[in-house]
Amino acid sequence: MKRLALTALLLGLTASASAGFLESALDILLRSLRSFSGAEALKYSLHYDLQGQRSGSGEDWVSWRLEGPVRVATVDTSDAQWRGEGPVVGQVVEWELRLRVDPTVAGLPRNTQTELGSTSLRLELADGSVLTELLDDPATPLPETDIPLQGRLLFELGPIPGGSGPYPARYRATGCMGVQGSGSGALAGRRGALCISGAFGFPRRPADFAELRSFEQVEAVSGFTLVLH
Repeated sequence: MKRLALTALLLGLTASASAGFLESALDILLRSLRSFSGAEALKYSLHYDLQGQRSGSGEDWVSWRLEGPVRVATVDTSDAQWRGEGPVVGQVVEWELRLRVDPTVAGLPRNTQTELGSTSLRLELADGSVLTELLDDPATPLPETDIPLQGRLLFELGPIPGGSGPYPARYRATGCMGVQGSGSGALAGRRGALCISGAFGFPRRPADFAELRSFEQVEAVSGFTLVLH
């Protein structure tokens, strides 16, 4: 809808405004879609351990609001496994994840029928950098970069063996989204991608989606890669 409105605006400008004004509008549009391909890339391997509280649910969706520490991810050179035992370098202060499923599927949905999305990500790092999700702002007239989280909960793989603690039923989760940096740290003004590969933990193994969306609290544990330029 926003792009249709923008097209109509530019067509109107062509007919009724000066060429200089039209060039100015196009310049603003091009700046909003500017590529940073020539800048130096920064790559990070990190790990989060988040606690979540249910924030809403419907017939085919449930959402949880998450927060918790972010650590440097370390790699064990003896077996090449990725571990989250490094120092704390930041905090997810707000992140709402929403799971949407096909409500007609009996039992737990298959991974092709799950959609893991998010809103309001705010990751604050110790150096003063702040990362937020790259989303189009509907309140502005021009289209902006829009790369929301596209993820899945992989119920078909079954629960991860050896689960313990308050959230022993853990299922694989994966996905990627665009992020942008602000604040006073090294990542301010940069954009890139954040990709997760971890798990969602539940108090017990849910029989179906109705039981899963009844869980008030969950856990999200994941290694993630962060590449910005």
